[in-house]
Amino acid sequence: MENSEILIDEQVERLIFCRSFFPYLSAALVGARGFQTSPYYLANGLDLEFRFSSPITPEYLARVNDLGYWMNQNFVIRLYSLLECGGHIGGNKSIVWSRPGAQAVDIVRRLRNKIGHGSADVDAGSCDDQRLYNRIVEHFGLNPEVRVQPSATPARLPLQSCPADMDDAAPFFPLP
Repeated sequence: MENSEILIDEQVERLIFCRSFFPYLSAALVGARGFQTSPYYLANGLDLEFRFSSPITPEYLARVNDLGYWMNQNFVIRLYSLLECGGHIGGNKSIVWSRPGAQAVDIVRRLRNKIGHGSADVDAGSCDDQRLYNRIVEHFGLNPEVRVQPSATPARLPLQSCPADMDDAAPFFPLP
């Protein structure tokens, strides 16, 4: 395994650990005083329970979700940097389309450019933004209806989505 692959694996582990403490919160948790983390984090060995002295408000929920989205954007920048340091991308380097993962590398490159030079908000009038959004959903097998925060204005890229085949009907287990 190449050094850049090891470093990328470490970054993924750190992201999962961080996000387990700042998970995406569904609107169903408004009014709850606590919850157990989602099946995704449980499957990754992170069995966490969150308890609050007062009920979760829509404002608190939005702040936690915004923080998670920000963490995901930072992960993209770090991932791009590791790929660049490993000589896989950047500068005059072209993506080698015959290599495994080339599509994902191109998506990271495009995300880094969008995030690094603006934001990960989707401009409804931009064909490039719509194309990138659709590529992310298709390539990673995401359910675009889940965790994309459809109420967010402007719309956001699906950086907090989950695989289409993952049962996300109850992403968290509310606690009394």
